[in-house]
Parts: sequence; C-alpha cells; structure tokens
Amino acid sequence: MLVLYGSIDSLKCIIVIECILFDKCGFILLMIASERRAVFSLGLLYASRMLGLFMVLPVFMIYGQNLEQSNEVLLGLAMGAYGLSQAIFQIPFGSLSDKYGRKPLILIGLLVFFIGSVLAASSENIYGVILGRFLQGAGAIASVLMALLSDLTSFESRTKAMALIGMSIGISFTAALIIGPLVAASFGLQGIFWLTALFAILGIFCLYFLVPSPLAITKDRNTRIFKDQIKDVLKNTELIKLDFGIFSLHLCLTALFIAVPITLQKELGMPGEEHWLVYLTVMVFSFFAMVPFIIYGE
Repeated sequence: MLVLYGSIDSLKCIIVIECILFDKCGFILLMIASERRAVFSLGLLYASRMLGLFMVLPVFMIYGQNLEQSNEVLLGLAMGAYGLSQAIFQIPFGSLSDKYGRKPLILIGLLVFFIGSVLAASSENIYGVILGRFLQGAGAIASVLMALLSDLTSFESRTKAMALIGMSIGISFTAALIIGPLVAASFGLQGIFWLTALFAILGIFCLYFLVPSPLAITKDRNTRIFKDQIKDVLKNTELIKLDFGIFSLHLCLTALFIAVPITLQKELGMPGEEHWLVYLTVMVFSFFAMVPFIIYGE
C-alpha cells in the first residue's frame, strides 16, 4: 500500500523536527548553502508530486462511480494499482540510478508519471484509469530521490535533511485532504489528474533548475538488492514484525479511504465537497494525540 507512503511517518517527522528545533536551535542554518538548497528543492519536488497523488484518495471512490464500466472491485483495483507498480519498480529505479545517474532516472520517472496522469485524466472508463494509475506508480522515484539527497548532504546533516523531506510530505498530505474534495467538486476526478500532470511538469522544472547536481554518486545500499542477504532478512523475526506492522497500517489507512467517503455520502448525506471538514478534524486531533506516544517512543 505504497500509495500512502510517508503519510503517517511524515507526521512523526513533524514532531521530531519540532523536538530538534527546541534541542538544537537553528540546525537548518548549520547546513551549508548547497545542502539547504538541496533540501528545499527536493522537498518541493517530492511534495508537489505527492500532493497530486494524495488529492485522489478522499474523492476517488465517490467520483469514480461516474466512470464507464466501473464497480466497487475495479475502483479498489484502481486505488491499489499505484502501490502495486511502486512495489515492482522502486528497487530497479534505485539500482539503475547508481549506474546511469540520479537525475536521468528521476526525469524518466516523472515523464512516466506524467503520461499516467494524462491517460487517467483523458479516460472515460475505469480501465483507462487503472492503467493510468499503474503508470503513475511505475514512475517510482522515491528511492532515487532519497539517494540523491544522500549524495548532496553530509553524513552529519543527512538525518535532519530526511526529516525535513518527511515534513514536506506530511504537509502535502494534510493539504491534499482539504484541496482534493474542493477541486473534485469544481472540475471532477479528471481535474485532479490534470493537476497531477501539471505537478509532474513542475517537478521536472525543479529537477533541472533548482536541484543541485551531485559532484559524485555513491552507491546507496538502500537502492540495491544483495542476494546473499535475502535469506537473512527473511529469517529476521523482528524485521518481519516491523514490516507486517507497516503493511497493516497502510492497508487499513487505504481501506478507510475506500469505505469512509462512500459512508459519508450515502449514510450521512454529506456532499463530497464538504468531506475535507471531516478529514481536517481527524488530522488535527490525531496530530496532538500522537505527541505523547512519540515522546514515549523516543
């Protein structure tokens, strides 16, 4: 369920950022100018791309019913198609970026993402949207972006930089839950996909005009498969528990976006353009409810 990648963890990052700000005031200023530029530009690229994807979540099950040949099963398949292709292409993209460079692979990913968005926006039947969603996920550049961030930051600044990127994802997720229903009410589901395509173009602009080019590319262990370690990973029970917990969390969260919008509309009679009020209330409440647990965990 990679469609919600970073949505929960990024909220945690916001809390971590606040704690760091209190403990180490001005840590952003401690980064050199090139690192600050890298964090800002990559955060903008990441957030703009995820904003378009997140906007679909609260409205797809409602407005997707207007698509030809659609039913509940196919709508659910369209929701999950993005996560499926993300899971398939994430590591290959990362591995290829070690060989051919970060920016060329990010460009390819954004172009594939753009094509998928245009296909979904111009489709009048559910099968075209399913294919478009699959292509959106096939532009799996998350691991390449993180590898590029590692190339552009020092070891001492890397954790802080990644926390800031996570913070940008959390902000985009929150904004998407508000903007998505409003855009869909005015321009329909196709309007969101066209806006997502526009964000892909914005991402390409950021990539070549704002993101610095690394002086050297380091082979990131997070983007490659080590065949001799696969067996060890599968035997690690603690890691399996962690993986299962993350999978279950994202499974439940995605399932909620399939069930809740329909319930709000059919059972409570709430029009789609007002659903953002519910999502914003839940997000604010969960943000403050999560604070003591994160402090306890730290």
